[in-house]
Amino acid sequence: MKKITVVALGYKDISGMSVEGYRALFECNTDNTAIICRTSQHAVIDELSARGIQFSSLDSFYDDAESFDSMYDAMLEYVLDTASQKDVILCVSGSAAFGDQLTEKLSSTNDVELKIINCPGVAEHISNASGTVFGNGYSVIPAHMLQHSMINTRLPLFITEVDNKFLAGEIKLMLLEHYPDDHEILYFYSHPDTKNESIELFDLDRQKIYDFSVNFVILPLDNFGKKLYDITALCEIMRILRGNPPESDIGAIKYDERGCSWDREQSHDSIRVNLIEEAYEVVQAINSKDTDNLIEELGDVLLQVVFHAQIASEHGDFTFSDVVQGVVDKLVRRHPHVFGDVVAQDADQALASWDDVKKQEKTSKTLSSSLNSIPKELSPLTRAAKVVSKAEKASLEPEYSAFTRGIMRGLVEAEIDEKDLGELLFAIAHAAKQLGYEPDIELIKYTDKVISDITYKESKSI
Repeated sequence: MKKITVVALGYKDISGMSVEGYRALFECNTDNTAIICRTSQHAVIDELSARGIQFSSLDSFYDDAESFDSMYDAMLEYVLDTASQKDVILCVSGSAAFGDQLTEKLSSTNDVELKIINCPGVAEHISNASGTVFGNGYSVIPAHMLQHSMINTRLPLFITEVDNKFLAGEIKLMLLEHYPDDHEILYFYSHPDTKNESIELFDLDRQKIYDFSVNFVILPLDNFGKKLYDITALCEIMRILRGNPPESDIGAIKYDERGCSWDREQSHDSIRVNLIEEAYEVVQAINSKDTDNLIEELGDVLLQVVFHAQIASEHGDFTFSDVVQGVVDKLVRRHPHVFGDVVAQDADQALASWDDVKKQEKTSKTLSSSLNSIPKELSPLTRAAKVVSKAEKASLEPEYSAFTRGIMRGLVEAEIDEKDLGELLFAIAHAAKQLGYEPDIELIKYTDKVISDITYKESKSI
């Protein structure tokens, strides 16, 4: 079995190493132990070299690799090949516990006896250097692994190994979607002679030095005192309006435990019409191509979702997280051509794949059950269109009278445009009124008849 010991070098000078790590390097038998450093670009390497420790480094892998994944795979292969011949001590920058992908890969490799000798992490190092206390909890993420989903603005965010200006620029653009441009950042360059600085987010990619030892600390935002908010803030505001204490510490913001009297009294039933109205206003904003209004109206729809989720959570039914979990599960499940092995060459094949999965999810695969599941709360015309669409896919179109078939044939042959179709629908509504009928009621009745006829046909064919 290959024997590999990972020694964390810390973030600044040799004082940041653990005593155990220091002893492991100086007390090993160099005849049967190879000492490898992930990068020689670290102040501790210079100090250890001056004291007689001889290293080989993996610096060349950074220059030759096409991606970080391929780089770490190549590093892993090299370390394992070396470990097949002699014991290996692998020295890594910073801490081995957070964000070191090479150590992570080694930990999941078979036939390796792995020992990790850690040291105080980046949070402890920066706390010591700056005199800053970071409170309860923080995130540590290597710069090249940072994603939007990892950013929690309520916790300190440590971004490590910002090794070039281009990467710093990408990080800045990502952070600007979550923090104001003048937000305070701590800039730490792990060299004994370098002063640590406090800078603004906008200047993150304007520093003089970027290398493997550069770390940034993004300080947390006050929950309701910030310029940019996320969904967590919206959920907590709704909790407060409903008279519930927030789940997180909201600092100096005061709130009335009784909440808002109107919001507190609402139920699913009392606000259901609001969701319909807000959805129509979104459509209106889209049709008018009013971007600013679309932002506002989409926010109003989101508010209704959060409102219903908060009401449900108070009754123990479900939470907003359950809503998100459900829709994410559905999207992944219904896109096997993206997240699975199914191949879809174009949009039509992708839609067919979606429909296939959707059918498999239903407890009953009959067309009638599918038609009966279409909400009757939809507008009569929208419901009728959905019934027609599902019936066509099953090759069971409604049986029209000769009069209606003639009209339909003429409309199709005339190739009427959207304007003409709208005028025709309006004229039908006009004619219905002149004849003393309610067009919505009559369309509902006929749609129900179509569903009933299809249900009867299916029952006879079983």
